[in-house]
Amino acid sequence: MAMIVQHTNSKLICPILLVISVIFGMLMLIKPAFADYDITPVIDDQLGILSESQKQAITDANEQLASKPNKQQIWFISTDMKNNDLHNGDYYMDWDSLKEQGFNFANLQTEGAGLHDALVSKYTHTLYSSDDYESVQKNNDATNKVNIIFVDPNYKYSVLPLLSSIGEIADGTLHSFFLTHQFNYTDTSADNVMSSFNHLYHFTNKYVAIKDVEPGLDFSQMTAIVILAIILLGIFLWLRHRHNYHGPKHTSFWDSDGDSRYDNGFIDGWNYGDNDDNDTFKY
Repeated sequence: MAMIVQHTNSKLICPILLVISVIFGMLMLIKPAFADYDITPVIDDQLGILSESQKQAITDANEQLASKPNKQQIWFISTDMKNNDLHNGDYYMDWDSLKEQGFNFANLQTEGAGLHDALVSKYTHTLYSSDDYESVQKNNDATNKVNIIFVDPNYKYSVLPLLSSIGEIADGTLHSFFLTHQFNYTDTSADNVMSSFNHLYHFTNKYVAIKDVEPGLDFSQMTAIVILAIILLGIFLWLRHRHNYHGPKHTSFWDSDGDSRYDNGFIDGWNYGDNDDNDTFKY
């Protein structure tokens, strides 16, 4: 009897082990494709610009962004290129090229793309060009999520707001125009840094951390909307004027000519008066 039981158990154990092995192998294959990389927002204030309460405000803002459909982060990094290696290779900013293109928020994103990606790579310990699939995937995920306020007093523009890859999609013509004038790019004070952070936060929260990211209106579309609004306003004012019985001509929309209404009344009254004794006219 003992031998029969042992034989039966061995028959059950083999299929169970096989199933476990298959499931474990499937999980190992699925994980790299669907891994949800957790990226901790970075606050690296090497220059000591911000107070603890201001850093906490940045942390709170990132927690709010993390709850949005399209999760975004805003990092704050302040540094001095004389004291570190952040400005070699990919960290280089071509200010002459930026000047030739014309300084604006959109062109800043183009010239600062290498700096943005290199900062993401440095602080996430990942590579954006490598044979290491998981490292590249994690870097791509971070690049899509991470916006940065980068401060270095040695730069021509000391305060650089850098958008995530998805954030650049939302940076349409009209958005870029307003963003260009919202930021102070040279003042490294705590007040201006927090003001810059708040501008970037409001843009990211409203236009980037949403389900469907779009570039918004461009100038031609905005011009068409303004022209249409002016036409509709003109039609409205004209109709309102035609309905106004106290207007200059005392006319309404339904009267083609106010003067003709007055003339008809005068003629009718004259006829009634002239034929006052004529019963045939009255009836």
